[in-house]
Amino acid sequence: MENKAFSLKRLGLMLKYNITYYGRSYLTYFGAVLGLLLTIFLLSTISNNISNDFFSSWYSTIMVLTAILIPGMSFRELRSKTATISYLTIPASTSEKYFASFIITTIGIFTVVSIIFIVFNLLAILIASFFNYHLGFFAFWKWQDFKDIVTSYFLLHSIFFFGASAFKKSQILQTILWLTIIMMAITLLVGGIARLLMQDLFASYNFNILAMDDMGARLKETIKFFGRLVFTISVILLWLATYFKLKEKQVA
Repeated sequence: MENKAFSLKRLGLMLKYNITYYGRSYLTYFGAVLGLLLTIFLLSTISNNISNDFFSSWYSTIMVLTAILIPGMSFRELRSKTATISYLTIPASTSEKYFASFIITTIGIFTVVSIIFIVFNLLAILIASFFNYHLGFFAFWKWQDFKDIVTSYFLLHSIFFFGASAFKKSQILQTILWLTIIMMAITLLVGGIARLLMQDLFASYNFNILAMDDMGARLKETIKFFGRLVFTISVILLWLATYFKLKEKQVA
């Protein structure tokens, strides 16, 4: 029988359970990231091609991969019948199980990967000193871009977190497949509607309605506003859908 009252103690135990259960996979991923960064650094040193912008782009790239792979491997216990029964019978509520996975794959993993970049920077400085090369701290991200990195992380996390709860096999591949199909359908739908509604506007502005004039500026701001609105609603709905998907399995 599921515990309905939320308990911080049980949440802590579920956090410990998740770290133990996925610990080896997480460590393998972290080691692979650090190894990749050190390899890139050594190759860049040999070719004398080290720049802050280069490593800044790698920070955002690694975060995108992390937002896909780590949430995508969540709820691994639901892949087989025996493991599912064992997981669902853990004396913790659905919300406690959900938030344990959610906290680890958002704040936890994001923080650890950022720390890995700092550790890598210290190792890079140490390695460079052996070659009599002075190396300072890399600017892994520009603060004005950090919000975009966090936004992208949360969006991808919500998508692949839901995919992990919805699909039983090849969760990441199936999520990418369905995401591609949905994005293509949305693009065709929005493109068709926009062409029908704005056909005259396209003609009058010589197919450059986003030019920096009054109407173009207003249109850009409107697009940005609705883009942020759609983003916020989509992320929240996907996180809620993941919870109810887990709740459905718990009840079943």
